[in-house]
Amino acid sequence: MRILRIRLVKSNLELRTFKSVAATLLLLALSQSLLLFPSTYAADNGSKNLTKVSGWRIEQRSNDGLLTMLLCDQGVRMSWRNKDLISVCKGPAFIPTLYNLKRKTQYIGIPEKWSRQSPHLPNEITEFGTKEIVAEKWRGQPASRVTYKVTASDALKERLEFAYQESSNRSTSFNKIEVVYCEWIKLVPKLKNYLAPYYRLPDMQRLPLQCLHRYPNGNTDYFLETTKIESVMISPSEFSVPSGLETTKLRDMVMENRDQRKQIPGVVEDLFGGKN
Repeated sequence: MRILRIRLVKSNLELRTFKSVAATLLLLALSQSLLLFPSTYAADNGSKNLTKVSGWRIEQRSNDGLLTMLLCDQGVRMSWRNKDLISVCKGPAFIPTLYNLKRKTQYIGIPEKWSRQSPHLPNEITEFGTKEIVAEKWRGQPASRVTYKVTASDALKERLEFAYQESSNRSTSFNKIEVVYCEWIKLVPKLKNYLAPYYRLPDMQRLPLQCLHRYPNGNTDYFLETTKIESVMISPSEFSVPSGLETTKLRDMVMENRDQRKQIPGVVEDLFGGKN
C-alpha cells in the first residue's frame, strides 16, 4: 500500500510538472506570435485599421501647386505642398472632408454635392465636342491619350487662368484639350466620383496623368503634369482627419488664399467651386 501511495504521489507530481512546462511553452509561443504578428492580437480599439495596404503615391504639378496624392481602394488623400489644405475620402462611407492644419478648420462635404464643393483645377470648360482616343505608353506603362474638341469656353475664367501661366505668345482661346489617362491604376467608383470634380474633365473614368490646352496657332499650355508615381504601402490612418479641428459650414473658411481670392469676387470663388 505504501509503495502504491508513493507511486501516486510521484505520478501527481509528474503531471503537475508536465502541466507547468506545457503552460510555460504555450505562453512562450504566444509571446513570439505577438512579436511576429502584433496586429493579429491587438486590442479591439481600431488596431485592425493599422494594417497597411498596397497603393500608390502620386505627385502632380499644376497651376494649383504641387499635389501629393495617396491612393488605394480604401481611400484617397490629397495634399498641396504650398498650402496647408488637405482633402481626404475613405471607405466605407466615402465622406469627403477638407481640412486646413494652419487654420485648424474642417469642412465635411456631401458626396451627392461634391461636384460643387470640391477644390478643382482652374479648367472651366462649358461645352465639349467630339473626342479621339489613342492607346499609347506613358513611361513604359499602358495609357490612353484622349483629345477633346472644345466648342465653348468661359473667356473670363480663361484669362484668369492665363495669369497663372508662364508661357508666352498664346492665342486668345484654346480649341482642344488633350488628356493622358492612366490605364494601370483602377479607380473604384466612389473614389472616381470624388476625384472627378477636381480635374473637371468629361466622362473621367481613370486617373489623368497629363493635361494640356492646344491653341489654333499651334501653341500649347500644360495645366497638369504628373512628376512621380510609385507603389507604396499605405496605413489607413493616412486618411484620418486630425482631432481638435473646428467644423465649419463655409468651405471658404478652410480654403487657402482666401484674401487673394476676394480681390476678384464671384469669378474666383466660382473658379474654386463656390461657397457651398
